[in-house]
Amino acid sequence: SGRFKLTAIKPDGTTRHLAEFDNMILDSGLAYYATTTTGVTDTIGYCHIGSGTVPVSATQTQLVSPISATLNQSGVTGQTGQRANLAPDYSFTRVVVRRFNPGTAKNVAEVGMGWGPSATNLFCRALVRDAAGEPMTVSVASDETLDVTYEFTLYPQNSDIVGTLNLSSGTHSTIVRPCEAGRSSFLTLLGYPYLTLSNPSNGLFSPRAPVPFTDSFSPVGGETAPVEYIRSGVDEQGHYIEMRVKAPLSRANFSEGIRSMKLAPSQFVPVQIGFEPPIPKTASQTFSITLRTYFGRRE
Repeated sequence: SGRFKLTAIKPDGTTRHLAEFDNMILDSGLAYYATTTTGVTDTIGYCHIGSGTVPVSATQTQLVSPISATLNQSGVTGQTGQRANLAPDYSFTRVVVRRFNPGTAKNVAEVGMGWGPSATNLFCRALVRDAAGEPMTVSVASDETLDVTYEFTLYPQNSDIVGTLNLSSGTHSTIVRPCEAGRSSFLTLLGYPYLTLSNPSNGLFSPRAPVPFTDSFSPVGGETAPVEYIRSGVDEQGHYIEMRVKAPLSRANFSEGIRSMKLAPSQFVPVQIGFEPPIPKTASQTFSITLRTYFGRRE
C-alpha cells in the first residue's frame, strides 16, 4: 500500500500543507514489481503529477492528464528513511521524497509513482483528496516548490502455509514461513536489493529446523545454492513470481538431511521452507524445489 503527502514551499522556507491521502497500486505496477531485481527503489523512482479527475481504477496504466514527472531530489534526501512496525502486521515502510522545482504554477489533482519518466511507467495512482476523503485540486504558485512525499508499505504474510511433498524418499510435511521480519536485514528490501536473482548465494539449505517468523535464518552448517528465476505472471490467485533453487551434487549433503531452506528474492520477504522428516540427499543426487510467491495490493 502507499500514501502521499503534498507540501508547497516558498523561497523563504515557509511551508504550506496541501493534502495527505492514500493511493492504489495499479495492475501494471504489480506486474512490473514482479520483474524488477532492484526492489522498490527502482519501482518508485519517479513521481508523476497531473490534473485529471477521473476516478482511480486498478487497470489504469498512466495519469489521465499528466503535467510532469521528476526524479529530482534537490534540497531533500530522496530516500528519507524506513521503519518497521511490530506485531501483528509487521509492516515495513520506505519513504521517498520527490521535488518539483518552482517556475510554473500548477493545479494538481492526481499523483502517481513509477519506474521512469514516461507516462506509462506508473506503479500507483491517486486522486488528491481533502481531510474528508473527497477529491480536490490543489494549486501551487509559480514561486513555490512542490514536495511530494510517498510512503510505500509492505505487509508480509505472518502465518505458516502447510503442505506435503512427495519424493522417492517418501512423503514430507512442509511449512512455508517468512523470516527476518522486524530485523534490520529485512529493511534493505525497501531501499536496495536484498539479494538479486543473479546472485549465486540467494538460496540457503540447512540441516536445522525453520526459525520463528521474526528471527534471522543463518543456520550453522548451512550451504548456499543458486536460485533460478522462472517466470512471473497472473492467475486466478493473483500476481506471482516463480523461482527454483537447486542443490547440485556437491551441496547440501547433510548427514541429518535437508530440514529447511531459504529463498530471498529482491522484491519480497525472505521465505523459508521446512521439511519433516528431513529430505535425505547424497553426493550422487541433486535436489531442486520450485516456489511460487503470490502478492497483491492491500485493500
